[in-house]
Order: sequence, then C-alpha cells, then structure tokens
Amino acid sequence: LKREFSLREDPGNSYVVWRKLLQDYLNAALSDAMISFVIDGIDEAEPEEQEILFSLLEKTFEAEEGNTQMPSLRVILLSRDSVRPLIDEHSLGWIPEIEIGHEQNKDDLHGYVTQKLQKSKLFRGSPELLDEIVSQICHEAEGLWEWANLVIISVLRCRTKEQILKVVKTVPRGISAMLQQELQRLSRELSLSDGLSDNEGSVDETTAPGIEQLNILLSFVTLAQKPLTVWHLDIILEIILKEEVLNLDDDIRNVYSSLFATRPNDDQNFFGGIEVVTLRHSSFYEFFRKSQDTSPFQVNIDRTEASFIHVFLYPLQEDRTPSSSRTTQDLAEYATQFLPSYLTKAQPAHVGDLREEISSRLADLFAEERNMEWFVLNEQVQKIDKYDFYPDARLSELGEYYIYTDGPEYMNKRAQRVLDWLLPETQQAFRAYAQSSSLASDSCPFTVLFSRMVGSWAELWLDPEEIMEDDGRPAFIPPIS
Repeated sequence: LKREFSLREDPGNSYVVWRKLLQDYLNAALSDAMISFVIDGIDEAEPEEQEILFSLLEKTFEAEEGNTQMPSLRVILLSRDSVRPLIDEHSLGWIPEIEIGHEQNKDDLHGYVTQKLQKSKLFRGSPELLDEIVSQICHEAEGLWEWANLVIISVLRCRTKEQILKVVKTVPRGISAMLQQELQRLSRELSLSDGLSDNEGSVDETTAPGIEQLNILLSFVTLAQKPLTVWHLDIILEIILKEEVLNLDDDIRNVYSSLFATRPNDDQNFFGGIEVVTLRHSSFYEFFRKSQDTSPFQVNIDRTEASFIHVFLYPLQEDRTPSSSRTTQDLAEYATQFLPSYLTKAQPAHVGDLREEISSRLADLFAEERNMEWFVLNEQVQKIDKYDFYPDARLSELGEYYIYTDGPEYMNKRAQRVLDWLLPETQQAFRAYAQSSSLASDSCPFTVLFSRMVGSWAELWLDPEEIMEDDGRPAFIPPIS
C-alpha cells in the first residue's frame, strides 16, 4: 500500500492518492454525513504545493459534474492572505470568501498582549502604564501577532518605565525589520558572553562560539524536511563542532526564545525526542531563506543542504557522538528517511571543504559490510495463528528508496545521484570493482553503486558457513535481480 500510493517522482500526479486515501475513504465511512475538511495555513505552503492542492480540488469537483448528488466533502481553506486568484484560476470561483482582518481579531490580540504583560512585575501597581503599553503595541501591530510578540519580549527585558516607553516608541515596524534588530541584539550579547567586547573590532564576531552555535541552529531548523527535536539538534551540534554543547534546551527556551518555539513531538518513537523545535512563525522561514543581510547570521541554503548530508552520514556509521559518546540512533532513523532528499537537492559544487568527507562516508556506506544493517533489517516475525517466530529480512526505508522504484530508469537515476557525490578516483574504484565481476552484464549506475553490497548479500545468504541462525530470508533479492 505504501509503495502503491506514494507520490514518487511527480508529486503533481497525486489525484489518485487524494481520491482513494481521503475522499473515497471518508465517503464510505460517513456516507450519510457532510464532512468538513479544514486546511489551515494555505499561505504558508510553497507555491508548488499550493498549485498541487488547488489542482486536486479542481479535479474533485469536476468529477462530480453531471451527478445529481453533491459531493459530501466540504473543504474549508484558511489563509492570512487572499487565495482568490488561485480559486478563480482553477474554476472554483463559486467558492465564497470570508475575510477576517485586524478589525475582526483586534480584541483577541489585545487580550493576548495584556495576558503576557500583566504577569510581569514591571507593571505591578501601574495599571495605567500597562494599559498604555498594551494599546500602543496593539495599534502598531496592525494584526501582526508575531511582531507584537517580539515587542513583548523586548519590553520584558526592560527594568525602568523610561526603557519600556523607549522600546515601544522606537521599535521598527514589520517582521523583517524587527528580526533584524533582534539578531543584532543577539549578536552583541553572544559576542560579549564569549569574551568579545565591542572595542575588539579586529576580532571576527562569527568566530564567537555562541554565534556559530546559533547560526547552525537557525540553518538546520529553517531547512529541515521534518521538524527536528532538541535531541536531534544537540547531536548535530556535537557532530559539527566536535564538542559537547551544554544546556541547549535552556538556550532554546530562554536565550533564543524570540526565534524558536518548542512543541510536543507527535512521533513518540524517537528516543529523547520529547519536543520538536520550529521557528516561531512561518514568516521567519521566509525571512531566513531569502534575507542576505543578517550578518553574522546567514542561512546559506546551498551550504546547509550539504551539511545535512554530512551530519546524516555520521550516525549511519557511528553509533556514538564524537565527544560525549551519546547514542546517535535517533538521528540515524531521521537520516534514513531524509538523506536521499538532500542528496538530490544539494549540489556537490557547493559543499566546499566537506566534499572529501562526504565522498568517503558515502563510499563506506555502500561498500562496507558493517553498514549493511542500514539497508537490510533482520527481524522476528510471528507465524499466523501460532505463538512461534521465524527470522525474516526486510529493507529499511533507505533501502526501499533505492531498490523499490518505478523501474530501472529511476533506480539508475537515484544511484547516479549518489555517484555524483563521490570524488572522481572513488567513482572509478566503484566502476572497476563492478566491471571486474565475471557476472557483470553492464556498468549502469545501479550496478556500479551496489556491486559491493550485492556481493556481501550473496555471501551472507548463499555461503552456508556465513548463515547465522537469526538471519532472515532475502525476500527483497528478486526485485533487484
């Protein structure tokens, strides 16, 4: 089922997934009821994703034309910005639009700001000052809640009435300007905490450990395919910095609270992954992806996507971190899901000084027998209707990506993408090994990449002396033959 309904190479060709897994299922389960499917945050999706969604909606209601019975699925779209152009473009002009602006939610914003500020000791005994500051923040926010939240954080750092009034009067307007100011403040504070004073102009502030740490966090949180946990980020920092980082959880909650938010992790299978880390607002993602003038904090997209490959390869080969010897299992499970994505998105030309290490680790991943467990998993399977188990072998998620595809063309395409990351001499070594076999019929990318691993699999299951009692059956061998 998973392989049948995956989006595969072309996410735009996904109407069958929408219809079979959502629409038909809901219609069958609740045939006599009107179902409301609410999709929030349309404005936060990428343009390509918005196009896919509205194309699905268009096909859904086109399919109902001519039917006397209206579709039982009602779709409600929520967005801060108008999506009327997309609605009209996809022949959905009959869908009504209700605009909720600042006037409709100003009371909610006023209550939020009041609740946040009245907890502070700053305003005890000064209700008039509290009312003045709340009114001014709400007036200047013009409905931008996250801007108001950044102002609240700045106000709560003050110690006198004069400081509070100055902050509220001089705070820059707009999310981008406010973030620029907040980053400048963090840069100053982190430089000072690292022993770099303002008069040490000759010192490159990007060398400050605190600034480097925050830059890594911003880059990885901004470009993560799936939100990373605090534990993930802790391990990533240690892999990159080659030293243990202390109190990261506290730093994220307190020192960097203006930039990051934490929430419970939905996937409780992750070891130590109680909470995931995100940027505080969707507009922050756009800011860090596009802004080039936030020195010393720069989210270099090309470099970060390559860095993901670097940190993902480490836990697939090392079960302990370099300094603290903590387990890397959780990050390894994340890596098996998303390593192929970053191998495809990132460009070898942008990897810089990481190229040699990435090439070496990728070569080991596909050539060393000790790494085979990340492709082939042994497990105990219960016999039907019996409390009896037998060993079986299955491909991991990483293995399925390279083995179970839509035919040789895609298998070769994905294998070639890995080969592109290898240094020329390493690529040549793989080709030479593949062509040295008497059974080799060609030197296609898949054959070149997997020649060593297939040899290890053959020895494991065909050599009686190598077969262990708990080795599973090689059920996946036929698809690659």
